[in-house]
Formats: sequence, structure tokens, C-alpha cells
Amino acid sequence: MRWWRERGGRQLVLAHELYAAWSWIPHLWWYVRQQRRQWHEIRRVADALGLSTETWLLAERSKSSSPDSFFFCPSPSNISNELLAPGHRAAWRATLGWPETCLVLGVFGSLGPPSRRRMVEEAWKAARAGGLDARLVSFGQAARADFLREEPTGMALGFVDEPTASRALSACDVLALPFLDGLSERRCSAMAGFAHGCCVGTTLGSSTGPSLRKADFFAATPAADVAAYVRLLSELLRDARRRGELGGKAAAAYRSQYDWPGVSAVLRAQIERLRSEPR
Repeated sequence: MRWWRERGGRQLVLAHELYAAWSWIPHLWWYVRQQRRQWHEIRRVADALGLSTETWLLAERSKSSSPDSFFFCPSPSNISNELLAPGHRAAWRATLGWPETCLVLGVFGSLGPPSRRRMVEEAWKAARAGGLDARLVSFGQAARADFLREEPTGMALGFVDEPTASRALSACDVLALPFLDGLSERRCSAMAGFAHGCCVGTTLGSSTGPSLRKADFFAATPAADVAAYVRLLSELLRDARRRGELGGKAAAAYRSQYDWPGVSAVLRAQIERLRSEPR
């Protein structure tokens, strides 16, 4: 990149992940150090830098001598919406041997740390203890015994292809996404949920920017409050009207703010800016 800049070339960079948390684990510490080092060098030579979260955008602009070189570029869903036949939700449940009337709590993607897995499991068990026929399904990740303890009310589908993921997203009543650093615009699993009109139950944390904190198209609790998150998911499973409202708003917000056509337009505008501005 330095070589190209020295020869007058223009460069646009998209940053999906910045500033991973420091860790005393040696290989993680090395990863974080290298990430910061590389980003420092990239900032020096790039002409336009697209950041995937509003928090990073605001932070980078605040400490840069050329804040206009940074722009917002969220990470849209990479799961295309399948065309669904009438009665899809009932048919999908039947494939798992579940009754048509059961409520499905879905988990898409890797849950990562055990603490996140426990948050979802506790919410699922609390809903069942409260008299709901709540079923838990995880997909898009390796199967874990944790999700199979109460078979047949829990199912881990493991890694699945894109159409299977889309059909599962469309069949869920609530999509559970408890991020430890909070929801942000780089979370493709959340974007897939919004794109599919899911009722998303998530968390707010250090990575959640001001726009998402004011948004009304998902339900969220503070990332560190496990009890509040458990209550939230149980409340969502009990409230069909709220689930429908959140799902409709999520699909509309995704189309207007995060979908690929909008991202493409932003990138085209940045490229044209670089073409028209003198070095």
C-alpha cells in the first residue's frame, strides 16, 4: 500500500473489525497488537476508509486531521432471503418433529464465550418453566451438546448452507443475539435477522453507537445484565404482537439503512470522490 501511494495511486479500504479486546493469552495478545499496528499504517496511506460501525467512525474522525476520509459502511446480510411457500413456519417445524404451535427461539452463528451460551439457555429454560412450549434451535455453527440436553425441545443444526439458514431465520419467533460488546452494524448475524424480518433480542454495549441506541426495530438490554436479558426473551416469546411489530420494523430498517444497494451507492460515491479530487 505504501508502494502504491508513493506512485500516486488512490486506495479505498473497508475495515470490518478494529480494536479487538486485549488479552493476556499470548496468541490473542499478538493478534490484537498486529491488528492495531496494521491499522495505524493503513490510516497513513489510504485515501478513503469505510468503517463498519458508527462507534469506530466517530472515534476515528475525532482524532484524525482528515476526518472526511472516513465514512460509514455497515456489513449487510450475506444470507439471501428464500422464497417461501405458504405455511412455511408450520412445515419447517414439522421437519424437526416439532408441533405447529410451538415457539422457536433461534440462535444464528457462533455464540462464542460460554457466558453468551448460558444467557440463551437460561432464557429458554425460564420460558419453558413459565409454561411456554419454547423450542431452541441453533444453526450456522458447530453442534454443541449444550443445546441438546433437553431433546426433543432443543436442536443444533450445525453448519448449514445459505437456503437452510434463510428458511430457519424465517421460521424463528425470536432470534437471540446477546453480544458481549453490544449490537453493532458489523454483526452480519443481526443483519441477516433484520433482513428476514425477525424479532431480534440483543444487547447494548461498548460497540453500540448512538443511532442503534435510539433505534426501535429490535429489543435489547445492557450486555452485562444477564437477568434482564433472560426476562426480555421470555417477554418477547409471550408477546406475539410485539414480535410482529419489531419484525416489520426490522425489515424496513434493513432495506432503508443497511442493504447492499445502499452500501454500493456509498462505495460508488467514494470512488467518484477519489477520482475527481486532485492528489
